[in-house]
Amino acid sequence: MNNVNTLIDKYGNDIIIDTKSVRAFLDEQKSTRYKKSKLYSSFNTCVILTKDIVPQTADLTIDGKNYLVLETIEAPVTNGKVYYCETGLFENDFIHDIQMYNQSINMSGCNLPSATNVPYNSYKAQIRTKKPNDYLQYSLQGAKVPTHTITIFYQNGVSASDLIKWGSRSFEVLTMENIDETDTFLEMNCIEVL
Repeated sequence: MNNVNTLIDKYGNDIIIDTKSVRAFLDEQKSTRYKKSKLYSSFNTCVILTKDIVPQTADLTIDGKNYLVLETIEAPVTNGKVYYCETGLFENDFIHDIQMYNQSINMSGCNLPSATNVPYNSYKAQIRTKKPNDYLQYSLQGAKVPTHTITIFYQNGVSASDLIKWGSRSFEVLTMENIDETDTFLEMNCIEVL
């Protein structure tokens, strides 16, 4: 345990945990364990070792980037003293403000169907453009080709028939997935509506 504290003191970096400067060692080898799970495969993850326990709700800043806590691994305790804390983190790139809309189609009258969009909630989202090689997979199946992947923290009530607005841009949800069925992240494959 003294070896870990030496690592923190000698090779650690100063990071910010809830506005407080703390010494921490970034453990690159342990960070790879999160990449094995689909849940975290699209996020930048890292593991830090600190002398104090990092709260689950902490906001962290490392090298100017914001991180949130994935998990705090049990800290070794001897004679009632915590020796160090191991914490898994992911980069908080949920920075885009999106608005979710319920869509309904009106088929009454002799006119063409009309769509009504009613806003129901706003979320912080991670938005990624799909890679061109992903297009081939969908076009071979004759399906609509998603142009973007929009990920939010899991929410009940979000539907695949919803419309997403991001600034002046609109996206139709094609598919959605509760990644690994953990109620952590909701990933939506979308097509931009022009």
